[in-house]
Amino acid sequence: MDEKSFEHIAGRLRDKAVMQARRFGLDIADAEDIAQDVMLRMWQMRDALDRFRSPEALAMTIARRLVLNTFRRKHPESMDAVPANVASTEYGPLEDIEDKDNEEWLAARMGRLPETWHTILYMRQVEKCSSSEIAARLGIKETSVRTLLARARKILLEKMKERR
Repeated sequence: MDEKSFEHIAGRLRDKAVMQARRFGLDIADAEDIAQDVMLRMWQMRDALDRFRSPEALAMTIARRLVLNTFRRKHPESMDAVPANVASTEYGPLEDIEDKDNEEWLAARMGRLPETWHTILYMRQVEKCSSSEIAARLGIKETSVRTLLARARKILLEKMKERR
């Protein structure tokens, strides 16, 4: 990836890294530090980023691992303070393949949802829009947004349970 392409996606990657760190309970200063470290590592890897299907997913993985390291530094005597979704760091090639398989499976299932459900789920989960923002952008009632969002989540959850 050339410098110009990296600059084009850098802002989005940085924002996602901050959100990822904040999601695990870090304060804004620590989240900004994590984002800065993520961007530094991504910059160092910029020549190899074209090999990855999703630079966003790579940035999120780096951020998650840096968050774990932050928790370890702050709580060296106990990992009980680490949220369960951060605690698993035994990543290797097998886990990377499983993650990729899970992402592809979920993307395929989301692609099979009705278009409106998919759009609402995407706006809520990825763009972090509120129900009122989604309703305004799509021109539907806020109660409809909540209902459709619940249905989409329910369908995906049922499919996940079937998959296990």
